[in-house]
Amino acid sequence: MTGISAEHLTMRFDRFTAVNDVNFAVEPGEFVTLLGPSGCGKTTLLKMISGFLVPTAGTIHLGDQDVTKVPPESRDTALCFQSYALFPHLTVGQNLVFGLKQKKCHARSAFSVSAKSQKNSVLNHSLQNYRTNCPVGSSRGFRWAALW
Repeated sequence: MTGISAEHLTMRFDRFTAVNDVNFAVEPGEFVTLLGPSGCGKTTLLKMISGFLVPTAGTIHLGDQDVTKVPPESRDTALCFQSYALFPHLTVGQNLVFGLKQKKCHARSAFSVSAKSQKNSVLNHSLQNYRTNCPVGSSRGFRWAALW
């Protein structure tokens, strides 16, 4: 079963094409990074996947369900914008589990990952050392890492 997939995904704003005929599939448990220059369509793609933008053409599937026109609140997705919106009064760990608590998930699941992912995750190891720190005064890079 595919976790997230897109077929012929296109997004146009008037005459400007932000995303053009993108096709991809991400399997459950895979870790994917979007990398590209400013203005290449990364955020637009994420907004379409999360439901904040309806694509001009193409389809988006979460699992076996076509969610192309499903509103964001009806999808089991989340989008973290580039403004590092951490709660300054919460620790890094509390910031990480905030969304899970809202969904009534056990807070511990925020730090549990598969054994394979945990072995290969430098970020996970680094955050384990800092999850009791508050983000106030932390570097911009650290605040970004805490969001992931």
